[in-house]
Amino acid sequence: MLLGMMEQLTNKDILYEPMKELNDKFPAWMVEHRDKVPEADLKRYEEQQRLVKEIVGSLKRRILAMKMLSCGSLLLIACRRYVEAGSRDVH
Repeated sequence: MLLGMMEQLTNKDILYEPMKELNDKFPAWMVEHRDKVPEADLKRYEEQQRLVKEIVGSLKRRILAMKMLSCGSLLLIACRRYVEAGSRDVH
C-alpha cells in the first residue's frame, strides 16, 4: 500500500512542476540565507538541494524518454533520500 502511494506521489504530472519550481528557487534562497542558518541545517539544506536537482533530472528523463520503470525506481530512491535528509534529527 505504501509503495502504491509513493508511486502516485511520484507521478510526473503531479510532482514535476512543484519540484522544478523548488529547484529553480533553491539556489538563490541558499545564497541569501547561507549566513543566517545553523551549520547543521545548512548541511541538510545543501543535501536537499542536491536531491531536488536529482529528482527534477529524473523527472525530465522520465518525461522525455517515457521509460517509466527504469526512471521510476531512481525517482523513488531520490524522493526517499530527500525525505530522509529533511527529517534527520539535528542535535
